[in-house]
Amino acid sequence: MSANLIKQELLVYFNKIDQYNYICKKCNKPYKTPNGGIGNLKTHLATHAKDKEVPGKIISQTILKVNKRARTDNEDNEDDPQDIDTESNCSKRSKTQPTVPEIFTQMTCIESGSISEKVTNSIIYYICKDNVPFKSVENEGFKNMIKTICPLYKLPSRNTIERRIDDIFYTGVAKLFFETIGTVELFQSHTAEYIGKTLVETLTNWSVQKENVVAVVTDSGANFKKAIINEFTANKHIPCVAHTINLVVEKAIEKTQEFNVQTKIKSGGVPAIMSKIREIVKFVKRSSKASTIEGKYLKPILDVSTRWNSSFYMIERFSTLAAIYLSQVLLEFNGTDIPEMVSVSELNRLKEMCALLRPFEQLTRELSTEKTVMSSKVIPLIVCTKNELIKQGPPLP
Repeated sequence: MSANLIKQELLVYFNKIDQYNYICKKCNKPYKTPNGGIGNLKTHLATHAKDKEVPGKIISQTILKVNKRARTDNEDNEDDPQDIDTESNCSKRSKTQPTVPEIFTQMTCIESGSISEKVTNSIIYYICKDNVPFKSVENEGFKNMIKTICPLYKLPSRNTIERRIDDIFYTGVAKLFFETIGTVELFQSHTAEYIGKTLVETLTNWSVQKENVVAVVTDSGANFKKAIINEFTANKHIPCVAHTINLVVEKAIEKTQEFNVQTKIKSGGVPAIMSKIREIVKFVKRSSKASTIEGKYLKPILDVSTRWNSSFYMIERFSTLAAIYLSQVLLEFNGTDIPEMVSVSELNRLKEMCALLRPFEQLTRELSTEKTVMSSKVIPLIVCTKNELIKQGPPLP
């Protein structure tokens, strides 16, 4: 049969539904003919070129080769088949569209996509798991290994790796889950046994097994430490670093006192000066006249024993206000209930204390976070604080 198909011959292989819709008799697939043309039908019929029943089959080609036939004035131009020359089209295609092997040979690197992401995440896991430095990705041996395993992979720089790790473990804090599972009022003496029993009962109410508890963070109180050790073992107890720093400052202040061997009483030192400051601050806050003057300046701060850094804030604010108006306020009052003002030498000691305690205040504030991961920052922060203290005084042990 001739390879030249006219419309009547072509429609033998399709069932006509209406003027614009046909169904192939070979595969029962519906096809549309916009404007009544038969281009879609010819293209579909070419897919059945292997079938012997299809007229005009060209064994060496997969697309029908149709020659343009002469048009007459009585023929509809929209029904005329378009030229399909497989030889010329194939030659043009070979010049403009490379083969799959050619595409791979032209690729120089893989900068994005799932494969690149998997390799990058694998490198990040290797660095974190084996605790290797970021600069490892810039070593010649590491580069050669990656190039051998995945030649097209573009190895990121150490800065990129560091930023990706920060995004995963530090910036991605939203992935952390915080929830208060209970606030329990303690009606008995705060013994280790009672605290441990209450904590276990609270976990049981939420169906949390003791074995699933990874760590318990408490202050350094002896009763809390014993309760956690008895119920969860010592390996799971972690003392609060910020509370420990606060205890260090308190012990350091206590050591400035003088100890009387005969009376066995400590006196003087920084605690005595702080006691004077507290009395002055209380007096100013109680006095209506002092409060009137206070409104023109910053307000003095009274420390609270349960609030960390509050003593530092009290001393710092008092040192600022002492020379401005506190001395004037105390001079304007008469009576025996007026507190004693600190001396010039004591005021100088307060300024030295502020310089000494400021690094601890910054350290405590940085460690007292609740919404970000801070365990990895403990050692660097403590080292920086120690270096800052060395600059201010004699060498520390």
